[in-house]
Amino acid sequence: MKVYKGILLIFVFVCASSISSGVVMAGEYVAKQGDTWAKVAKETGNTVNELAKMNKLKDLKDSDSVPAGKKINFLGKNDIENALKWCEKRHKELSYGTGEYSKNYSAMSNLKANRIEYAADDPVPYGILFTDVLEYAKLWQGGGK
Repeated sequence: MKVYKGILLIFVFVCASSISSGVVMAGEYVAKQGDTWAKVAKETGNTVNELAKMNKLKDLKDSDSVPAGKKINFLGKNDIENALKWCEKRHKELSYGTGEYSKNYSAMSNLKANRIEYAADDPVPYGILFTDVLEYAKLWQGGGK
């Protein structure tokens, strides 16, 4: 019976690891030989347009090749959710009425409404900057510190 329990635990661990490894997280994708923008977009869970905005690139086409080794910034599938979790945790720690409290509240509101700005060209962005989403998601992934 002990052998079966051990095998079952190993099986569960391997399955859980393979499921969790399919989740793309915030950060950088390093292009491989033969990558196209469409392939990178699919791999990261974004559109080519979003990748272009996040990386300050213009006139990208799906079929355009990406130079091998190029680092591409992106938002992963769980990043908005993780950024929101971090903001909600932080919100409980901040004092009402402070600038940090207001900034955090604004970030939470924008995340909940999915208002994400990919370029900081506007003097007053309409939503939360994707670079801030990346930062907050990474803070949450690192234990919320």
